[in-house]
Amino acid sequence: MPHLAPFRGLRYRPVVGAIADVLVPPYDALTDDLAAQLRERSRWNLIHVEAPVPARGSLTRAHAQAGARFRGWIADGVLEWDREPGFYIYRHRFDYGGARLSRLGLIGLLQLHEWAEHVVCPHERTHPHVVADRLALLAACRANLSLGIALVKDPHQRLLTMLAAAPYAEPPTTVSTPDGAEHEAGRVTDQDWCRAIQERLRYARLYVADGHHRYEAALAYRRTGGAIGSDYVMTHVVTAHDAGLTILPSHRILHGTVPPDPSRLAGVDVSAAPPEASGNPGSWDFRGHVWLVQGDRILRVRPRGAGNDVIRLNATAQALIDTASSDHAPCQITTTPDAELAVALVATGAAVAAILAPPALPDVVTRVADQRRLLPPKSTYFWPKPLAGLVLRTLDGPDAYGRT
Repeated sequence: MPHLAPFRGLRYRPVVGAIADVLVPPYDALTDDLAAQLRERSRWNLIHVEAPVPARGSLTRAHAQAGARFRGWIADGVLEWDREPGFYIYRHRFDYGGARLSRLGLIGLLQLHEWAEHVVCPHERTHPHVVADRLALLAACRANLSLGIALVKDPHQRLLTMLAAAPYAEPPTTVSTPDGAEHEAGRVTDQDWCRAIQERLRYARLYVADGHHRYEAALAYRRTGGAIGSDYVMTHVVTAHDAGLTILPSHRILHGTVPPDPSRLAGVDVSAAPPEASGNPGSWDFRGHVWLVQGDRILRVRPRGAGNDVIRLNATAQALIDTASSDHAPCQITTTPDAELAVALVATGAAVAAILAPPALPDVVTRVADQRRLLPPKSTYFWPKPLAGLVLRTLDGPDAYGRT
């Protein structure tokens, strides 16, 4: 069964100035423009560690420099451990679909379990090169910098009720971002409350929602013998029944020279899109098919047979991608939740094709994991992402093992 432990978080001290100036989205949510802005914003912005720029073309050297910079911040008092162990509560308020939503979650140390144990469960496959990158950074910094998200089933909202009534040790830190979102992080050190949280989660199964690559990197680091605290990873636990839990579509954008060829797929029907599809792609109907946009053509690709659910549609999207890749003509894939952007990139020639697929709802994520099935990489887009830097955790610092 999963063990989630309180810990002494590592947090920025007031010397850095405005806390908003040092926070960063996780590495996989950064654009080049945003990364450049954050690097200029503050010399202590976590982007200098979370997403280091290759030094003289060497990412290995960049990871080493990021680790040295991070340890230097600790030595210089830029970062400081909290005096007492505790759980951290993260409330994220944001606008979506014309409404103001709120997502509430718990940050603690999650004891690592191999996928085969089926205690902490994945729902999608990973890219080995991304795992290798996160592993190298983890080894260099010996720290958990950004938050992966794990879901827990909470149909009666008992956990959510406990989090909403958490007895904070001090007033929480609140940060507003230019998109109008608010990020609130508070610490709870009350031992009775912490034990009650652990008891609530003792027999739960956890589902990795966002952060598969970081979790696999943590597993790989533990296998090497790693630091003393490598049996745990800092994790943001959110209930699968939180009304603020939002999953957007993950549309694939193909950058290469060879477009997908649906005629090479067996078991699918391909048809031209109706005339009205030339309008706003955000209004396209995804029931039973995915959309393929390449050149001036818009096609619908439908798997044959029953059960054309999100699982089969994402498998179809991946199969289309596979027809566009070869040893001689590799295809680079990026993703976006913005259907209009995906189509526009094809129209301007910035992408060879776009494959648009529907989002997976939380119950699909947990169902896939319960069945020990895996969606293709980057099939889900949990949004918005929690900011990195509100609380950090070192693998060889105080309470590195986690507390019972």
